[in-house]
Amino acid sequence: MLPQALDYGDLGIELLIDRLNDPELEIRAKAYELLQDVELEKAQKAIAPGLLLNPGDIIYSVYRSAMWFTDSSYLVFDYIDDSQAFREEIYGKPEPADDDDGLADCKSSRIFCYVNLEAAQEKAEYLHQQKCQEYGAYWDFWEKENPSFDLKQWCLNRNLLSEPEWNNLPNKSEWVIRELIVERYDPTLLDELNRSKYIYHTDHIDTWCRDNDVFYDQSVSNRDNYYRLLDLLELPRNLELLSKFYEDGVGRFAFVREEVVERKTYVQINKCLENKTTNLVVRPRKYSIHAVNFLLHILNSKYSEPEQIIKARKFLLTLDSEHIPF
Repeated sequence: MLPQALDYGDLGIELLIDRLNDPELEIRAKAYELLQDVELEKAQKAIAPGLLLNPGDIIYSVYRSAMWFTDSSYLVFDYIDDSQAFREEIYGKPEPADDDDGLADCKSSRIFCYVNLEAAQEKAEYLHQQKCQEYGAYWDFWEKENPSFDLKQWCLNRNLLSEPEWNNLPNKSEWVIRELIVERYDPTLLDELNRSKYIYHTDHIDTWCRDNDVFYDQSVSNRDNYYRLLDLLELPRNLELLSKFYEDGVGRFAFVREEVVERKTYVQINKCLENKTTNLVVRPRKYSIHAVNFLLHILNSKYSEPEQIIKARKFLLTLDSEHIPF
């Protein structure tokens, strides 16, 4: 019924201003929205600080994804590492990034806040598509890692290495395994490694074409089909398909995160926050689960130092979660 308040002149405006401090965020947000269209000085002065957020309020933030470039790769990180505070406390302050390899470390940043989830999702999709149009469909390096891929188990299942051999490897990186496969001259196994390690990869564009009902010519190479697909994605009518191409291959350029406010503050909702300082202190909705999983990993790892285990246990005792096993 709040919109009807505007029919009652000054009395209605006073009511809306009063509701800017309502205990319910939904009421505050609606009053804030309505007052934005009121040109009276007292209305504009009331909403000038922004929308009041109280501890426990749930908001939906739209973030720009982190993007890293190297000489041979292009990576998108459509998430935020919520364990960073624990890492710095338990492992010590991180060293400055080494840029000798051309790696530019860009962090995900909040650019919009919304009270409504659907509105936040629409904005994130718009920003994602906008970036897709800006880049076009010409990225040769297009691959997304399979989160369930276990390199060690993959090697053991194919008799590449025994358990003792794996444990004695000075470097257990993928490149060591690739060199081993090359030495055995087994291109079929190398091809299988790519298919297992990545969900999508330019060398196996046939999978993505099949999943998205895009014609794939069996008589030509994957590379030829790939460039044919890029031409298709460049057509204006295929923006949604181009958007999905990037999302599947490298990630989303913008994403939504559900967050819980921890400290009373004011913020400009639905307006760009970029290059503006805010005192917004929040945690992700599922923060406890992420934190517990990270800390339990430290407790259970044979590589953790005693001091690190003690710190991790102390942190666990401060968290209120049913996932803590003690």
